[in-house]
Amino acid sequence: MTTATEATQKALHVPEINSEGTGRAQLEAAYTVALDALADAFMALRDVSPHRRDYTRNDDAFAFAQEEHRSRLMSINNLRNEIDSILDGIDKNQPIVIAQVDA
Repeated sequence: MTTATEATQKALHVPEINSEGTGRAQLEAAYTVALDALADAFMALRDVSPHRRDYTRNDDAFAFAQEEHRSRLMSINNLRNEIDSILDGIDKNQPIVIAQVDA
């Protein structure tokens, strides 16, 4: 069983740069837009972190909300890492294997 602190290896299928496919510049631009959007989403979600005053009915609700929030932030961060790795793979024109922390 993998714990939240153990890293796993994940192979990413990176687009291949070839004369019949989408050009390198177009791929890099599109993935950069996605990476920027994920950074914006991360910042927006970070700004709505749970506050104890909003969880008054159940003693455990605040702790659960904090863990759920942290998990969402980790999911976005994992996506950012994947997109960044894909950009690196496009640059090198080769598949990439990354270490990822499971959420």
